[in-house]
Amino acid sequence: MSQPVEPGLLTMMKENRIPLILGSAVCAIILVMAAISMAAFPMSIQAGRSLDKVALDESDLPLGSYIVISSPRSPSDISAESLELGWKQGYRIVFLEDSRLVVQQDISIYPKENITKVLGFPIRLAEWQVEELPPPNIGFEARMYTLTKIENGAVAKAYAIEFIKGDTYSALFSEDKTLLLSLAETAGEKIPPFYISPFVILALAFILMYLLGLMTYSVYVNIHGKIKK
Repeated sequence: MSQPVEPGLLTMMKENRIPLILGSAVCAIILVMAAISMAAFPMSIQAGRSLDKVALDESDLPLGSYIVISSPRSPSDISAESLELGWKQGYRIVFLEDSRLVVQQDISIYPKENITKVLGFPIRLAEWQVEELPPPNIGFEARMYTLTKIENGAVAKAYAIEFIKGDTYSALFSEDKTLLLSLAETAGEKIPPFYISPFVILALAFILMYLLGLMTYSVYVNIHGKIKK
């Protein structure tokens, strides 16, 4: 059976109803803004995700490797098929050792609903013949290829691995098959399974602080009412 509200408690609630109403309104506005932010902007590009932070770096590579290319990619670098699937942003980094390619990594962000379609694209490289190999066991959905071409009368061979994780697509190229498999696993581990906008994190933190303050206030009101009784 419910208990009647004590007069002292009722009085305090009436006296503080404006702060309570305003606080609740602010909390509701923040929730709405967070929802609009997540709906209006793909989570992968909110607040400008820094893809260089999840790319391979020199500490992941063999000694002697150095960076020759490290830059964001623009829509003009991307195929029409990828743009149609909602390509959002990209990044490329290339490592050499004694002028020889160690590894090239391309990272791209797509809407989550289209990411598996990207993995289904055939790899097309000018002058290279592409042969698909059994999928590598690197812990992520991936495909692997052998790349061959005739260069100065000799056969040049390289390998490629492409994989997806969350809303991220990554492709790696190297002449060293064993190294490529190891780096692909490392690259996948560096990519988080999902991305949350800093704005959403800030909004949730503010809401949590408000709810904590509201709970503290409720405890205070209850204790104060009992003392008055």
